[in-house]
Amino acid sequence: MRTKITAHSGSEGTPDNSLEFVRYALSLPCDALEADIHMDPGSGVLALGHDGLDEDSPRLSEVFSLLAEHPVMQINCDLKERGLEEPVYQLAEKYAVTDRLQYSGSVDWKLVAGSRLMAHDVTVLLNAEEVIPGFYEMAKRDLREAEACFPELIAVCTEWKIPVLNIHYRTAGKKTRELLREAGVGLSVWTVNREEDMEPFLREEIWSLTTRRPAAALRLRGSIQ
Repeated sequence: MRTKITAHSGSEGTPDNSLEFVRYALSLPCDALEADIHMDPGSGVLALGHDGLDEDSPRLSEVFSLLAEHPVMQINCDLKERGLEEPVYQLAEKYAVTDRLQYSGSVDWKLVAGSRLMAHDVTVLLNAEEVIPGFYEMAKRDLREAEACFPELIAVCTEWKIPVLNIHYRTAGKKTRELLREAGVGLSVWTVNREEDMEPFLREEIWSLTTRRPAAALRLRGSIQ
């Protein structure tokens, strides 16, 4: 399986969550681009922003409009607040891009699994902290303690038919990668920017790799896979 390369928001020095970034990502043969999603509480408009929105935040509708012109590219919608699963999906329907949606971040995976439409179209990338709050603080204290949580994470993926676990690359050690492979759960790692860190994941053909250096990742993938 060829590893998907996802362009992280702000790749190659473009502004984070900008249309400049989106256009740059779409100019490359990446498999996906990432967008951080919020909803404006006053208007209900979905827009891009990591910690919140301002008057210059691009609307998600603008991104979907650009995405519709590139029929192979997927989009990892990193949901930054609760309750965005259905609004994002409904907006994607207007641009005929529902079959290219990935959801990460604050995702109610039970809602997605229970929706006949969303479950068919959307790929859920389960974030560890959605199951185990404080997972990354734990990993900073003691990586072995965090590694002991992976059977629980795998059990959730198996029970709810979640295809991919989405974790920071430093928590994806050899033992963890072996457990995921044995369980048939895909591995998505973020944010891998150094080529020497990318290489082992590409050699193992994990499900996806998110990076701020997508051009370098694509070149390296081409030489390995």
